[in-house]
Amino acid sequence: MNSAFFISCLMTLAIIVWSFKSLPAADRGNKLCTTGAFKYVRHPLYAASLSVFDFGLAIYLNSHIFIFWAVLLHPIWQYLVENEENMMIDIFGEEYIEYQKKTGRFLPKLMG
Repeated sequence: MNSAFFISCLMTLAIIVWSFKSLPAADRGNKLCTTGAFKYVRHPLYAASLSVFDFGLAIYLNSHIFIFWAVLLHPIWQYLVENEENMMIDIFGEEYIEYQKKTGRFLPKLMG
């Protein structure tokens, strides 16, 4: 159990660092990043927490309730990031819409 949590923490940290290196702060809102971590998911920072850390913590706590909570968070965050994505469409237009078609929100798209 401890090793699963440790691995999920390392993976979460790696994704967070990769995300910041993929899109430096100076480029945020000025450049549509579709490389690095953003090549696979549109919201890698959220994905790191939702898809890696939360499930690692649920396994560590050995809690069915926390596993249920981790699953429940996905649709809640889907709803919450819609405003952010609408803002991105306002800024980047069709380029962002095409990016949405190719790239998953929190999980990589397995098929085009």
